[in-house]
Amino acid sequence: DQTVLVFEDGFGENHKVLQMVDDAVHTKDGKPNHEPTLPTVFLNPDVTEVIAIVDFEPDFVKRAHLLADALTDAKLKVDETR
Repeated sequence: DQTVLVFEDGFGENHKVLQMVDDAVHTKDGKPNHEPTLPTVFLNPDVTEVIAIVDFEPDFVKRAHLLADALTDAKLKVDETR
């Protein structure tokens, strides 16, 4: 029942996180993305795998639904590995 969220400062140097998180932030649809909107990245409890990525959504209600859906999906992925 655990998921690790990594928050990154969008205004500071943003390459000081785990490489897998940096890769997730700077990749969109399998291609390099050098101007990311700093998505929310979900990691598994062992911090060895990115299990969900939610792109930034300016609308609060839409963002809340996207995050809730991603959290549900992440929990299912974590439960499958236990």
